[in-house]
Amino acid sequence: MIKKIVLLLTLPLILNSCEIIAGYAVLHTANEGIREMNKTNQSKKSDGEYAIRNKKYKQGVLMALKNTSSREISGKGKIWKIEISIPENTEIKENAKMYKFNYHLVDLKTGYGLPIYISINNCNYGETGKELDFSYDIQNLDEESRKEARNLIEKIKEANSDIKCEISSKEN
Repeated sequence: MIKKIVLLLTLPLILNSCEIIAGYAVLHTANEGIREMNKTNQSKKSDGEYAIRNKKYKQGVLMALKNTSSREISGKGKIWKIEISIPENTEIKENAKMYKFNYHLVDLKTGYGLPIYISINNCNYGETGKELDFSYDIQNLDEESRKEARNLIEKIKEANSDIKCEISSKEN
């Protein structure tokens, strides 16, 4: 008898929480849809961060990646308030606004967006080497291109290992 009473008392709570779960699922699905639309829009641009996903640009992006990985790290680019060293004849371009503080490289010789991504992590004033995170689009690269991307990222990391975070908690 006590089990039935407890069940009757908890059943409405369980059924009412379904609305919360359903709301979360809808919100999560909507966010995923927006992200996917953004990727599709960016793949239509040759200088977008997802240009490699477009069949029309893929070969050119792979050639630009190979060419860029052999260049000297002598260029300068600015990510928010942090100046970093990047390969010559490349620029840093901000990704779509949904991904705040995320950037990618663009090859200036060819105009293609490279699948090399740079983001700003938690940045505490005065720390060195902890604020930049580098990654690449592993999904759309063959093994040789992955090696090129890893080598390029390592060169950029090495050139920027002494960067000091100059962002205080008071600045936005």
